[in-house]
Amino acid sequence: MKIAFRLCVLIVASAFASSAWAERGNAPQTIDGLGTTTFPTSAKSGAAQTAFMRGFLLLHLFEYPAAAKAFEQAEKLQPDFAMAYWGEEMTYNHGIWNQLDAAAGRTVLARLGATPATPST
Repeated sequence: MKIAFRLCVLIVASAFASSAWAERGNAPQTIDGLGTTTFPTSAKSGAAQTAFMRGFLLLHLFEYPAAAKAFEQAEKLQPDFAMAYWGEEMTYNHGIWNQLDAAAGRTVLARLGATPATPST
């Protein structure tokens, strides 16, 4: 049942992302062992985008610690990549279990800075 639920969530998330962004000409990205999805971002670095996609897929499989590490890798590869910080922040929001660590999430977002001109901490 647990695997079927995860698979269902991944399929729905992938279908939504693929249909919503397919019109923009973005090619799907496959991450070995996790699947394929399309989620265009403003990443300037292909390596940062790949790390983000790994985190994105892990997040949708409820693999929160592994997803956080992938998003952190994307942040290190491209420190101004806002979506990587968003992804890491989302690893502290476990809505399906009614668990939210808002303070941890805000701490992650604070590292990004309020604006591109604001240095991250």
